[in-house]
Amino acid sequence: MKKPFVFLVVTLLVGIVAYAQSEASVLKLADQMIAQRHYASAFTMLEEFDPANDRPAVLLKKEDIALNYFVQSINHMAFSLQDLKPGEDLDSIRANFETGSMVAFMADSLLKRLIARNPDDCQLLCGYAQYYYALLYDYNTDLWLAYVDSACLALLCHASALVCPCHKAAYQVGLYYNIDGQDDSAALYYRRAIALCDTDWNTHYNLGSVLYSQGHYAEAVSHFRAAYYGYPSSDMKADAARALGIIYSDHLNNPDSAGRYILAAHELSPGDFGNAANLLLYYLEKNDIRANALIDTCWRNAIDGDQSYRDAMHLVNICLANNATDRITLFLQNKTTQAQSDYEHGLCHYLLGMNIFEEESLAVQHLEKAIYFFTLDGAPDEFLAQIFQVIEELKKPCPDK
Repeated sequence: MKKPFVFLVVTLLVGIVAYAQSEASVLKLADQMIAQRHYASAFTMLEEFDPANDRPAVLLKKEDIALNYFVQSINHMAFSLQDLKPGEDLDSIRANFETGSMVAFMADSLLKRLIARNPDDCQLLCGYAQYYYALLYDYNTDLWLAYVDSACLALLCHASALVCPCHKAAYQVGLYYNIDGQDDSAALYYRRAIALCDTDWNTHYNLGSVLYSQGHYAEAVSHFRAAYYGYPSSDMKADAARALGIIYSDHLNNPDSAGRYILAAHELSPGDFGNAANLLLYYLEKNDIRANALIDTCWRNAIDGDQSYRDAMHLVNICLANNATDRITLFLQNKTTQAQSDYEHGLCHYLLGMNIFEEESLAVQHLEKAIYFFTLDGAPDEFLAQIFQVIEELKKPCPDK
């Protein structure tokens, strides 16, 4: 009576071994194809092996291919994949890609289905977090927020609570609370993410920002410094350096460290108006002669940037507030003859008329010239009308005259 049972157990064991060997061999072959950059073929092979997406390891391998090796993606719900030929580069193909066949791959819902069966499976939960992490960095925060509903947030919280290297889940929960203005909760999850992975520089930077807003300046410095020395990107390093410069200058009374990081931010990102303006302010406060050359740098960054009017006005206000009225006046007067465009000509005259000269006749002259050049540049009628109104006010006789 016992023999059939023994036979059944043996049969099941053979089946399990065959299942494991089959899946393992397929995954190994997929890795080999990925190494050969045959991404579309690897994904297709996995689809044929597990069309129902019931095998966690296979589904996670599909996700890896789709998120990391796509040629084109639509909100990470549909992907174009391609086998690369020798000498082809994925980045250049992406840059020049126009259209191609798409494969629908809803990693979000597919992973949630398997997690419902195995709610504490660390690999599945980390895979789920990886999907949203890719969505966040391949697209934008607004799209990511639109996808992160209460169910998603609960899964990310659960993933970050497990004893597994799922720092991306903790980071995203921290970011969600950070955006929502819940600083204490944001700091809690950022710290958890760093405990799981202390080389995630975005987490250090964001935690530094939260601590700064809470007034914990010394602790904020430690995380901004970690981000500054860890970031590989010059622009990101510059952002961290700028934060350090501000904290050392405004809150920790350490002008030497402030100057070092403010200068580093400008050198790392010389085309950034904010970094140049911070360095100008630092030089003006120290009465450093290097401020003269930096005024021109700030002006050029303002003119070349997307917020030229706002930044140029900020430049003038920095100079007026720091005993540099003569410098900025002479600079703008010279620029009225050296400007490279009608807009720049108009802006120089506008700033002289609106901010510099208190004498009504001189202010009016500059504002009239501003209207002339702004008109050549095609400025909106409403803006020109505002300048006309200022001129009319300036021309009115004073009541006591």
